[in-house]
Amino acid sequence: RVVKGSITTVVSPADKPIGRQLTSVDLDLEVIQRNALNVRLPKGADLHNVMVNGESVSLVRVEKAYQFYVLPGPKDRKAQVHFVYSSPGQKLGKLALESPRLNVPLANIEWKVVVPKDLAKSELYKRINLPDNDDDRMPPKGNRISKPVADLIKRWIEQGAKQK
Repeated sequence: RVVKGSITTVVSPADKPIGRQLTSVDLDLEVIQRNALNVRLPKGADLHNVMVNGESVSLVRVEKAYQFYVLPGPKDRKAQVHFVYSSPGQKLGKLALESPRLNVPLANIEWKVVVPKDLAKSELYKRINLPDNDDDRMPPKGNRISKPVADLIKRWIEQGAKQK
């Protein structure tokens, strides 16, 4: 089961062209034994990466969901799952967020929505580029966000920050 979760979605500013929304999901799970986790993304979404306990994992497509194995940590029955996906953008005034659907119960989920204005002021972009030893780095543990995903975030913020 998901004990705690954090979802962060970056959306386009209201006065800018509609691009893709980028969503980062961090979940703390209680795991008794190796389990398959099924993740069904919102319609039109693309999955960019999945990490379990800081390691990339192999995915299998099962109908409309992605499936991967989650193992408990070596010292306890906990596991951290992190994944990033993009989905079709919407105008801010008509924004309707849809969470990914999982095959396990969810609890204590916090969802933040970020509307960037300027790459230099983007907290998300700053955090994914912090050094590994910085406590504010995203994701906080494990492997860094891949260069292609970081570049996608950068381009998206830059496109949303164009001056008329």
